[in-house]
Parts: sequence; structure tokens; C-alpha cells
Amino acid sequence: MTRQERFTQIAKQHLGIETLETRKSDALDFHEVSVWGIVQALDAAYRAGRGELLEVCEAIDALWRKHGFGDDDAESEPIWDAFQRALTNARRDS
Repeated sequence: MTRQERFTQIAKQHLGIETLETRKSDALDFHEVSVWGIVQALDAAYRAGRGELLEVCEAIDALWRKHGFGDDDAESEPIWDAFQRALTNARRDS
């Protein structure tokens, strides 16, 4: 799904806006929305981005483990530890 498609999906689901295309009409291009709808839409966008980031982190984790990066390497160990903490937190919070 493209970013624009994701935005449109969120706008439809949470704001009741059918399209994000400019239609050059105030009646069609301006919408009255509730603050809770805005909060829900922002939360949905945040969760979508977080999910994509988690997928990338999972892929990096798998590659790192497969190739043994950082094994017995004092320089990369703190980076690996920090990455693992961040990934654990992201998995827990998603």
C-alpha cells in the first residue's frame, strides 16, 4: 500500500473523508471533523508507521543473527544491546 493510499484509508475510516484529492471546491475540500476523530487518525498513522519500522527491525535482527555480526566484538556489543532493547520494547508496545 502506498503512503497516499494509507492516508486515504485513515481519512475514510477515522474522519469520514472519502478522498484526499483536491477538487477545487470549498464544499468538497474542507471538512469539519471532531477532535477525537483527529486523535484516532493520528494514532492510526502512528501505528502504521511503527508497524513498518518494526518489520524493518525484525529483518535487520534476522540478518544480524544469521551473519553473526557483533559476535565477540566489543565495539558492536553496545550497539547490538541497544538495538535488542529497542526491538523488545517495540514488540511489546505493538
